[in-house]
Amino acid sequence: MVMRAPCCYEAEIASLESALAASQAEVARLNGMLSPLREMAKVVATQDNRATADPVFCVEERGRFGVWSTVNSFFTGAAALEYAKTATCHRGPLRVFVESAHRNHEWKAVRALLLALAAHPVEVPQ
Repeated sequence: MVMRAPCCYEAEIASLESALAASQAEVARLNGMLSPLREMAKVVATQDNRATADPVFCVEERGRFGVWSTVNSFFTGAAALEYAKTATCHRGPLRVFVESAHRNHEWKAVRALLLALAAHPVEVPQ
């Protein structure tokens, strides 16, 4: 067996170290992205859905002629209430109203993902 001089492996080692650092940075980025979703998932799993199977918490503004119109939608009632309390860009009064995501396959898919994340917390291994 022929042994190469250590200097021959320096480029390969440097390349592997660089790839490892990039992978670790990507894992940290993914865990950072999952963190707020984990918190939101806990709320979605435990909140009062107001007797609605797939709730969409809508913040509505009363406009002209007393007609309510949706200005924003949320997965959690807490986020909708927080928005209604702190939003300053609206002219009329705001309220939180619950709509159903019945027949909205996209909303239901994301909500199912959040519920699964709440039931089975995922951590990307370091």
